[in-house]
Amino acid sequence: MIDFSRIRFWEWALAGIAVVFLLVSIWRLCVRRKRHDIQVLHHFNMKEYKRRQQQQDPESTGLR
Repeated sequence: MIDFSRIRFWEWALAGIAVVFLLVSIWRLCVRRKRHDIQVLHHFNMKEYKRRQQQQDPESTGLR
């Protein structure tokens, strides 16, 4: 005789593991993309900041 309660438990366990894995992978993708966007923005902001400083005061070294 097949033990249906045990099969049901394993189905729920596997489904739960799959859902958790999916959520974690999506979350890591979003975090990585957001972190990458922040790095790119920071890079462009620093370039723009240095360019503006050189336009305002060509002799300054960028230190205040």
